[in-house]
Amino acid sequence: MRKFYLLLLACIFTLGVTAQTQVTLAYFSFSGLNGNSDVMPNMPKLYMADDGMQAGTAGLYADGTHGSSLLSDSALNNFSGSTINLWNNAAKSRDFAVVSEHANGKSIVFHFSTTGISAVQMTYAYKRTNTGFNSLVWSYSTDGENFTEFLSETTSGDTYEARGLDLSTVATINNQENVYLKVTFDGCTSGSGNNRIDNVKIDGMAAEDNFPPVYQSRVNYNDSIMTLTFSEDLNTNISTANFVLTDNVGNAAISSATVTGNVVLLIFNPALTEGNSYTLEMNNISDLAGNVMNPYTLNFKYGVAPEFHVATIAELRSKLSCASHTGSIADTVVYKLTGHVVVTAYDRWYHQTFIQDETGAIMLYDNISANGDNPTLGQVAPGDEISGIYCKLTNYWGYLEAIPQSAYLQWHDSDVDVEPMTITLDQISDQNFMMEHQAELIKLENTSIDATGSFNYGKRYVLSQGGVTDTALCTYFQYANYIGNTIPSGNQTIVGVNFAASKIYSNTYGFRYYIVPRIKADISGLVGIIDATMDKIAIYPNPTADIVNLNVAGATMAEIYDMNGRKVAAYSIGDNAVISLQNLSQGSYIMRVMSDNQVLGFTKLIKK
Repeated sequence: MRKFYLLLLACIFTLGVTAQTQVTLAYFSFSGLNGNSDVMPNMPKLYMADDGMQAGTAGLYADGTHGSSLLSDSALNNFSGSTINLWNNAAKSRDFAVVSEHANGKSIVFHFSTTGISAVQMTYAYKRTNTGFNSLVWSYSTDGENFTEFLSETTSGDTYEARGLDLSTVATINNQENVYLKVTFDGCTSGSGNNRIDNVKIDGMAAEDNFPPVYQSRVNYNDSIMTLTFSEDLNTNISTANFVLTDNVGNAAISSATVTGNVVLLIFNPALTEGNSYTLEMNNISDLAGNVMNPYTLNFKYGVAPEFHVATIAELRSKLSCASHTGSIADTVVYKLTGHVVVTAYDRWYHQTFIQDETGAIMLYDNISANGDNPTLGQVAPGDEISGIYCKLTNYWGYLEAIPQSAYLQWHDSDVDVEPMTITLDQISDQNFMMEHQAELIKLENTSIDATGSFNYGKRYVLSQGGVTDTALCTYFQYANYIGNTIPSGNQTIVGVNFAASKIYSNTYGFRYYIVPRIKADISGLVGIIDATMDKIAIYPNPTADIVNLNVAGATMAEIYDMNGRKVAAYSIGDNAVISLQNLSQGSYIMRVMSDNQVLGFTKLIKK
């Protein structure tokens, strides 16, 4: 869509005609939501636009970022949706609902870009229950911090109706890289009262493109690959002739330059040298309308000096003590972890990734990326092997975190299983023992969970084992697929990561260590995606950009789950099947193959 739009602008520019065209920047159909009220959370706190020029980049936030409030799971829900304001052949599916008087005064935020765009309009379907929020206050911002109120409205009506916001007179938000549109809810009088929105469409007027592209950022993936990101799509005839790379010893060169949209992929041959400084000159970089960027010089240093290389996690951990848990202490040195490590756990909340090797474990806290499905540093999943991690260290109130500084240099779908260390409930209360094994995968056997009802995220649960009782289980991973499931009774085997905190979301406790399960399969009384007795099946090609082939006798169904255990697709198949994954985002998944209700096997699947 964006390429077509810019090509259209190029044609208009060539003809010398000044024109404006209405374009749809973003459309939110909420079609990807789960309608099963027994699965929590049934409304994610981040939802990316599914159509429009900014599909996958414009977002709706209720996670405490982008100027939004951090809404609890119980304050968000989804229902059957509306046919009002459907666009571009979208199907009627689900909607987005803010629920309960506990969300009074809370806000959600739409984030999008208006670069080259003016006269913004929003249209949507809207419904409010009788006890729902009767006050909506709309405000806008271009920095996500300072908001200007422009509309306060009192709402009524318990059936869906078409509504709209006219921002065409708000010149402040025209031609901005970032626009934040906030709505604050108030006036709800019950726990079930709610307001619902659906089929949200954001439009604007696109002017003739008279602006050259602007260099924005670079990412080094390894010593041979770099990507450069620009403000708009580039002319595809850009080549190595547009770039000159030099260093202090004269052995730097670019072997190829490939343009994809607004990103240029550079391949270096010879490879960059660790710790060296480089100069990259960019010349005659043009957009699709023929606008040429002024020459630009980028100075950068690749990697870190060899004295800051560490081979193991234990060596990395030795660089900063985590003995104190009375404050946060950050190290300014960038280290390179050169050894191969295995991902043992991953949560979308700031892409917290737990890695482990034979010497220890540590949590990567990707605060470069926002919470969501598209981490800046690359998508990884449990079982992946990664290496070449550049990071700084922070002792965050007694828990050591590695803060990544660039994309992981390598990652391999090796599907490595890490055997958890079996410990006792007594040992979890031993802070010295647990500090030595921070972030490692651990296991408790013959343990009962002293609670009833369903699991909620961000909660602590009492465990009992052999006469010992301790509040040692924490559901810290808010996207774990056991959230909302009934707490099992009887003896359990529980697997999880060794995590420590004094504050869990909005609740403050004394500093202590916990076991944090990752998925259903980590709690023996729950049925997970993968059972220990399941056979592993083969598919090909894997990784794949689209098509996969599988041959499983008696197969009738293939189900695909993301790495947090959410089902994202299902296919009716036969013994020999060809499946298209075109509608799946890039990343790691689990495919489970069924024969009616019997599980035949599983495999890990990579969508490129």
